[in-house]
Amino acid sequence: RFYFVTVQTDEELKSTPDTHYFTIDDELIYENFYDDFGPLNLAMLYRYCEKVNKKLKTVSLSKKKIIHYTTLIPEKRTNAAFLAGSYA
Repeated sequence: RFYFVTVQTDEELKSTPDTHYFTIDDELIYENFYDDFGPLNLAMLYRYCEKVNKKLKTVSLSKKKIIHYTTLIPEKRTNAAFLAGSYA
């Protein structure tokens, strides 16, 4: 019921009756040191896991697919994949 996808648009995806979309691209941001871009720290990983757990336990979302989406920007995509993979 939890999915991770990459999309080719910068526009916010709208949830539907069957699907709930969310992104963390502008919420959990890595503070770089020189030219690196991650990974995100453990505090951000914890916040992400709490966010996903809350969505999965929310009664109004119980019958919906929960889709974490990100853009094609390599830095954001890598960090989002790290979070989704770490959650799994």
